[in-house]
Amino acid sequence: MTEKQPLRRFIKMPGVRDLENRLLLDTVGGGGEPSDGFEFQRDLVLRKLFGITRRDTIFETPDAYANRQLSQDEKYDLEDLRDEWEEQFQTEDLKWDDHRVAYLKMLGWDLAGDNGQPLLITRYVCRVIEAVAKGIAGTAPDAEIIARDTWAAQIQEDAQKFTSKSRARR
Repeated sequence: MTEKQPLRRFIKMPGVRDLENRLLLDTVGGGGEPSDGFEFQRDLVLRKLFGITRRDTIFETPDAYANRQLSQDEKYDLEDLRDEWEEQFQTEDLKWDDHRVAYLKMLGWDLAGDNGQPLLITRYVCRVIEAVAKGIAGTAPDAEIIARDTWAAQIQEDAQKFTSKSRARR
């Protein structure tokens, strides 16, 4: 019998909490679309964690298709390939973030925040995490390295809080 892997908590990975906060600030007061700065930061975090961005999971149509240099049969074959590629991804077709979180949880990834609710960034990162979880593209970061980095960051944050409290008492 195979041992079940523990869920990977996305919020605990380096850069993810900052990304969540960035989206929260970008969309304060009624939602809307995130800024270009958020998308840039998202791509940096995803590339650092998984080696890919969302763009790397999109089927790339050759220029010959757009330039109408393919025969009708070649176009149909290419469209079939694109459809097959896209059928691998389920999360973007799901309407609600809680459905995306539930689906990704079945694949071993937890995209809930500390409060148990879906992360605000879920819809912006789900395709990459699904690609990694299914082995389509990218690689998952080593859990031990993530735990060590998270632990080190927590110690550093605690030390900063302690020193700022000590200075405030003086």
